[in-house]
Amino acid sequence: MNDIQKPARDLRIDFLRGLFIVALSATHFTWFADVAGYTSPLRFYDMQPFGFSSPAEFFVFFSGYVLALVLGRNYEKVGFPLTQARTFDRAWSLYVLNVFTLAIIAGGAPFLFEHSPALLTTSGIDRFLEDPGNFFFRFMIFRTNFAFFEILRNYIFFIPLIAIFLRLARIHVAIPLGISFAVWALHQFGLTPAYRYVTFNPFAWQFIFFLGAGVALIRPLTAWRFPRRGLQIVLCLALLAAAFALKMSVFAGIQGQDIPFAEKTDVGVLRLLHFGLMLWLAMLVAPSSDVLARSRIVMATVAVGQNSLECFCLTNILVYFGADQLTRGSLSPLHYFAILAVIVAGVLIGGRVFAWFKSEPWRKPARGV
Repeated sequence: MNDIQKPARDLRIDFLRGLFIVALSATHFTWFADVAGYTSPLRFYDMQPFGFSSPAEFFVFFSGYVLALVLGRNYEKVGFPLTQARTFDRAWSLYVLNVFTLAIIAGGAPFLFEHSPALLTTSGIDRFLEDPGNFFFRFMIFRTNFAFFEILRNYIFFIPLIAIFLRLARIHVAIPLGISFAVWALHQFGLTPAYRYVTFNPFAWQFIFFLGAGVALIRPLTAWRFPRRGLQIVLCLALLAAAFALKMSVFAGIQGQDIPFAEKTDVGVLRLLHFGLMLWLAMLVAPSSDVLARSRIVMATVAVGQNSLECFCLTNILVYFGADQLTRGSLSPLHYFAILAVIVAGVLIGGRVFAWFKSEPWRKPARGV
């Protein structure tokens, strides 16, 4: 009898993925609240007001990271053709999920944001109401989106490229990483096709995605070791404080996503470096799996990380309907935080529900049978 047990799963990556997806939901809701006229300084703040990056970088990075880990093991067993087929199947599933999410929001479009013309325009719902058929067609062929849907459009194209990344990495991981970096660098000099992307230009954001894949292959985050951890934390905090001082002095008065060399659309070099610092700090301070497993709230966050794409789609639905409710009442901090709490709770519950469905309990024999 084989007594070798499979090592326990390290929960730190799942926890960080879930944490930043929850942060993204709060960030998106706060942005909609700002558009609707919410002006109170009592609000949710992510990292961007204090530096150059945002939770979105973590979401994209960890998506590439986890896909490379999972499909890398699959590649060793079945080879390139079947791994490529699996990526197409995953991309198609995401395409369907993206359309389903849009359909839910479109179903509420006749009454969503009827009290906020600014949100109607910013979200893209006004364009949908003008010509629903044409909007749906253009959405299906990646020519238009509602707000916050851009990132999933990129994933649908990034996921099939993971198999090619893994194939080239078998020669040397520097090859696919170098190609990805070269595309990002060319984009920084304006040498890539000038399509219109509101927030996530794929020629730039692909590097965050494949950087995650490269880290997974070179040295997974769970294998990182931190000698003199306290000193490293102090150093990271000092560098982040310096970045904040730079932002407040040199770039004072410029919106975070429009700061030179830190543009959100194009992933400028300052944004990339700041994200690297934040990732390093996150790994330094993330508790061990044993500590994480002691809290039900933390494990709910872990479940969000383990079902990241489904939970991200859920955040879009919750944010749209939550922002609509905000516009129907007072734009007070109490109303804002009450809706935000419901959104966060909805995401955490959603993570658990999606995990339950993925466990396929209907395949398990019923008790007493």
